[in-house]
Amino acid sequence: MLSLDVNVLIYAFRQDSVKHEECRDWLNKQIRDRNGLILIDIVLVGFLRICTHSKIFREPSSILEATNFLTVMISNPNVSLTSSTTETWHTFSQILDKTNVQGNKISDAWLAAISIERNLTWISTDSDFNLFPNLKLLNPFKPK
Repeated sequence: MLSLDVNVLIYAFRQDSVKHEECRDWLNKQIRDRNGLILIDIVLVGFLRICTHSKIFREPSSILEATNFLTVMISNPNVSLTSSTTETWHTFSQILDKTNVQGNKISDAWLAAISIERNLTWISTDSDFNLFPNLKLLNPFKPK
């Protein structure tokens, strides 16, 4: 099963994104796939935080536009939601011990922990996720 980073959702949603069409088409294909997608709850929160932020976008998305996008996604039967568990903390702690990441990469380590725990393939364009051992990682937009 696949799970998406915030950047993939933003590229698919924001028409001013350089990867918008490619990412939107890829995401639509994945949603139609019977294997489906699993979205991590904190990723949805991050998506809303970034898309509606006036210091990130000259013309930020309205909360209504952004929540409607997510509502349509999660109403699809091939998309489900997940969140952390007690086991996530143990996986997260092990990742921190192995990688010694700090600062902004802490959030990435948390997402990696959830993905590892759930045996998900993490879809991201962020190469920082290469830092995490045992994370199945895919950047479908990277030139081959």
